[in-house]
Amino acid sequence: MIATLLCLLPGCAMRPIAARQVISSMGVEGGRLPLTAVLEVIREEENEIITVQGNNFTELFSAAEQQSGEPLYLGALQSIVFSGVPDGSTLQEYLRMLLADGRIAPNTQIALCQDVQALYGGGVTGDEITALLTRQYTDSCSNGLKELVNRLEGDGRDGLLVWLSAEEDQLREAGAVPTGSSDYTALWQPEDLFRLLLGQCSEIRFSLPVGEGEAAVLLRQLSVSGVAFEKECKEPRVTLLAEATVQAADGTCSRQQLAAALQQDLQQRLAAFNREMARSHSDLLGLRARARLSGIIPEEISFAEIRYDLRLVLRDPRGLLP
Repeated sequence: MIATLLCLLPGCAMRPIAARQVISSMGVEGGRLPLTAVLEVIREEENEIITVQGNNFTELFSAAEQQSGEPLYLGALQSIVFSGVPDGSTLQEYLRMLLADGRIAPNTQIALCQDVQALYGGGVTGDEITALLTRQYTDSCSNGLKELVNRLEGDGRDGLLVWLSAEEDQLREAGAVPTGSSDYTALWQPEDLFRLLLGQCSEIRFSLPVGEGEAAVLLRQLSVSGVAFEKECKEPRVTLLAEATVQAADGTCSRQQLAAALQQDLQQRLAAFNREMARSHSDLLGLRARARLSGIIPEEISFAEIRYDLRLVLRDPRGLLP
């Protein structure tokens, strides 16, 4: 099956597949020279892992070709995982070089980890890495090579980089790092509410106490509809649209009581979101660009003090609320 697929790759008619190294995934240990790369090569029986060193990606790819005597094919590369990257400027430099190579697809998925050699050497496959990265986001381009270069070079909304780990050969997302963070070793554990706000999931379900009872709701929308900067005030006021559907209600809570409890619950969780943006110096809502348009110096924004106006629509199609 793999051999049949590989025969369709451009240039294969001119050169036997056995004479080409088709790379499906790559890990890069960065932060210092020389760089170390772990390349997963597609083989018919079992994929092969090779490790090379070089001062840049040109040297890494050349070293891989010299090691086996086979030219590389990078058009099938689906994921690249970095470790040892201290900050966004370093990652930006690496991604620029990869994008300029021209042989790597712009939607190749990017992630971080603690140790790429341990990750790839522990039995995790490139297919598993790519599957996890594309499954985590409703828009797989958000973790793509070109999209991340644009985010790191621009002044718009920051994104999230997935941090991978493997325990007992089981790949999982251990956390995330905002692209604008000043420290790429400080992991964040974003809860589902934040992923919904950032467009990385389509809905979330949760329960909350209401009076002496409890209610379960399905939140299908939480999105920014407006941002205002009051004169002489560096604390943005963000208007959010939220739509929730009641799924279960225990006790005698009314619609008004549930709406008030939901407002309070969301405001408390959004305060935690503010604290993370302030800690990591990350603009996950794209407020700096909006501030500049409003004549506010972006660096003076106080992320910890963002205020939210929640416009909540509460639906009860089953008539569970009195």
